[in-house]
Amino acid sequence: MTSAASPLDDDPPLAEARQAAAARPDDPRLHYRLGELLDARSRFEEGLASFQRAAELAPQVAAPQFGLGGALYRLERWAEAAEAFGRAYALGPDAATANNLGNCRVQAGQWDSAAASFADALGHDPNFVPGHVNLGRIHLHRGDLDKAEASVRRAVELAPGRPTALRLLGTILRKTDRAAEAVEILEHAVSADPTSVDGLLEYGAALADVERYADAASHFVRATQVDPNDPRVFDHLAELNRRRGQMLEAQFCFAKAEELRRLQSGEPL
Repeated sequence: MTSAASPLDDDPPLAEARQAAAARPDDPRLHYRLGELLDARSRFEEGLASFQRAAELAPQVAAPQFGLGGALYRLERWAEAAEAFGRAYALGPDAATANNLGNCRVQAGQWDSAAASFADALGHDPNFVPGHVNLGRIHLHRGDLDKAEASVRRAVELAPGRPTALRLLGTILRKTDRAAEAVEILEHAVSADPTSVDGLLEYGAALADVERYADAASHFVRATQVDPNDPRVFDHLAELNRRRGQMLEAQFCFAKAEELRRLQSGEPL
């Protein structure tokens, strides 16, 4: 059952929600609201307990299962998240739930099932931007670049400033040897989301493709400032240095990337 308010909670809305759920322990709406507040504060384990309680109290309502799936997804418990979103979809099928179920299936490597879920999402709402983006990812994974581009361009048409769609379109353009166009698209992506490591790396790689090496290096350095422990940043710096003939610098960056990977995996250095 959801715990009572804690004196350590210096958060009046959260404290009030705890007190309300404790005062009315059989009201699923109050546990669901508490779960939402905890989830928004990245307290996923606690939020999970609140969503579970709400789902127990209202087993025929989709919303608690949806919240439960979200908390499990953020805890990287993909199979359980997929089960929760599957229950939510059975109770109240809609585009967002189908899309989230597809994301769980991607994480589990179930690409065909994921594609079916994203298609279901677009069946509910043909203008659902995440569905187009995610279906584009599936096509890209399968190597069908034409279908991938068509899906992602539709997402960009529907939401021109969506960074995830712009980044993916830039990736596809690079893979189809349209580096100059990729640079233009990825510049917009970085402007829309300047702290995305993925965006900075993809934009830097596109700049390197058109031999704007100094600009590429500056964006890779910006990526290290955002996340100095991401080994991919040093992979890109190593490749850039290799292209420029700076082999000692390239070797240093390759070694740094490997060191970070070992640290993240817990392997001894």
